[in-house]
Amino acid sequence: MTSMGRIIGTGISALAIMLGGTAVAAPGAHAATGDTTCSDGAGGQLCIKAYSNGYDVSFVDRTWSYRHLDFNIVCSDGTYGDNGGFYLGKGQRGSYFFAVGSKKWCLPAVYDFATHKWYTGSRGLLFYN
Repeated sequence: MTSMGRIIGTGISALAIMLGGTAVAAPGAHAATGDTTCSDGAGGQLCIKAYSNGYDVSFVDRTWSYRHLDFNIVCSDGTYGDNGGFYLGKGQRGSYFFAVGSKKWCLPAVYDFATHKWYTGSRGLLFYN
């Protein structure tokens, strides 16, 4: 493993500890502007779409309950929050655009206030630019 690979792997492991989850694997390909990556889990689908000036993070709820959620995005240079929690019901989609510019990598995260857990995606929604 290269030094950069170890740094990224260590960063992802630290992120997993911070978010209370397990480490995720980074995809091999680099994301281009306009690319969207999604992952099913936590009763819905978490997606991230890259733009030249930031990232759109969205979550579609597939549970039968009304949920209180919150978005964050963890990037190569730090963690960014949104405007606070929001509520979704079955089939509803919530999204937030993080105008943070283009980063080396970003990982979307959604927090479920009912379970007190962060979800970062089962397939590793880590975007490299």
